[in-house]
Amino acid sequence: MAEKRLKLLSEWRAVVAKAVEAIKMFYPDAGIYLFGGAAKDALTVMSYIDLAVVLDEAPGDRAGVYVAIWEILGKRRYTIILSPGYPHPR
Repeated sequence: MAEKRLKLLSEWRAVVAKAVEAIKMFYPDAGIYLFGGAAKDALTVMSYIDLAVVLDEAPGDRAGVYVAIWEILGKRRYTIILSPGYPHPR
């Protein structure tokens, strides 16, 4: 399991690009920010790929969006949290 996780983490840039593409399909104006270990180039086997998605308004059909993004990402184990926030810098 650790080997599989390390492989996924080693490909974090591709995973992030795919996640951003999927999120932008539903929320083209979303601010998407990488933070945590990947942003600091300090990933370990215990790391997560952390993305903050900032929306101007709460999403209407969260369940539908979760499922659609999860399908696009290939049903890997991702946690997706969508919540409203303050307007992001453009």
